[in-house]
Amino acid sequence: MKTWKLLGFALLSLALCATSCNKPDKQKGGSQLALTINDGKTSIAADGRDAATFTVIQTKEDGTKIDVTTTAEFTANGVAFEGYKFTTKTAGTYTIVATYDGLTSNEVRVTASSLSLSVDLESIAANGQGTATFTVTYEDRDVTADATITNLSSDEIYPKGANTFTSPNYTGEFQFSAQYNNLTSNTVTVTVVPATAPTLRLIPSVGRVNVNDIVTFTVENNGTDITDAAKIKVVDGDYLEGNSYTMTATGTVQFMAEYEGATSPVVSVSTKEFFKNVLIFKFTNIDCSYCPQLAQSIEIAAETQPIIDVAIHYTRTGAPDPMVKDEALFADYRPYLMSTGGIALPQAFLDMFEAQIPGAVSSDMVVSYVKPLAVRPAYAGIAASAKADGSQVTATVNVTSASNTRELYLAVMLIENGIRYKQSGSNLGDNYVHNHIYRELATETIYGDQLGTLANNQQVTKTYTFDAADYDVNNCHIVAYVLYKDGEKYIATNAVDVPMNNWVDYQFAE
Repeated sequence: MKTWKLLGFALLSLALCATSCNKPDKQKGGSQLALTINDGKTSIAADGRDAATFTVIQTKEDGTKIDVTTTAEFTANGVAFEGYKFTTKTAGTYTIVATYDGLTSNEVRVTASSLSLSVDLESIAANGQGTATFTVTYEDRDVTADATITNLSSDEIYPKGANTFTSPNYTGEFQFSAQYNNLTSNTVTVTVVPATAPTLRLIPSVGRVNVNDIVTFTVENNGTDITDAAKIKVVDGDYLEGNSYTMTATGTVQFMAEYEGATSPVVSVSTKEFFKNVLIFKFTNIDCSYCPQLAQSIEIAAETQPIIDVAIHYTRTGAPDPMVKDEALFADYRPYLMSTGGIALPQAFLDMFEAQIPGAVSSDMVVSYVKPLAVRPAYAGIAASAKADGSQVTATVNVTSASNTRELYLAVMLIENGIRYKQSGSNLGDNYVHNHIYRELATETIYGDQLGTLANNQQVTKTYTFDAADYDVNNCHIVAYVLYKDGEKYIATNAVDVPMNNWVDYQFAE
């Protein structure tokens, strides 16, 4: 009998518990707590600033409604946050709940959407041709056209909608972020790796020709002559019978070689004038606060203009500059660099004579200085290669004359890119990237070796070596330039920039 009484008591207790446990927590003496989100904003940006704002209303037994927002407590996914505005830097879905005076509100869900930056290629080659393309999304919408992208490694903000990064001629890691509607995205990294030259190369025997001249081609595969086993063809035309071609008309003809499924880069043979690059010697110093502005202006101008840029670090008052090299070589420029109070930097000289960029001008001004020189005749064309064997760098330079009255000179420099070091006037501190830095000169003076007065279309080949043990060979390249003498002045008539372990062929005007 005692057992049945105990069992009955237990069943009664369970029934009472079931009745009370099923009662919602938010009920207290008939009162309710209602949580609403202002303006129905259930999606915010996960940037730590965009907020979802809440209102909490307590409804009493008699129907009276009281706003208790400022005294209620809030949680997001069970984690308390202060105030009644919810922000986060972490994308995701959050369940918001309010409590007040023992009451618990209904749940409100908020989605935090981050501005997202993605890139199609995380690694590109340091050859000035590799391209990484960015996409910016917000709440699953592509907003790339309305976003701006910042290269955090160079402190450069791209124009709105510009979404490509073209590799420089040096290696390193580059970080980017996007901005849209006052939001800032995640950071992505693009790694620029050493460029690998094509294994197959087609080499013409001459640079520029006359009508009826014969051009003979050599085909190399990794430096080995495989001409007899390769096929040579006119681009969009027929294969050659053998390895020679007769120029039958004025103009430019393009050729390529094929070998075991591989195709060489295209080379041109032409009767036209050589394409002309403008050589800029930019004098700078790490203590020059206006120098980064001119450096960036030249970089931007070089995107549309034929510029070969060499940065020459020059001594001035202030902190020692470890990139100053062989300053005596440039003594002829000193009178132009002097102004009241000392050396005025930055300064830039175009084509080796007094055509001068006087200070930190805009990119549009750089263009205006370059354009008149770019249309001057090129009295020589240059084709060159640069090869590294450990720290030993060999430059082979072919020069073809486009004049039989000009005495020509050839100079070759070793240049280094991607040097991270402090720079006044930059926001990057020790991470400022110095590019196009003059390192070594292969000839005795900046006016080069005398080639003499060559016959029209005559080609001369010169070979130079550099010891690059003190430099990052992967980030080095060769600048070769040809000068002519006009009275006592030396004027650069053409120049080329050659990446390491690669080559540059003759280029012709259109």
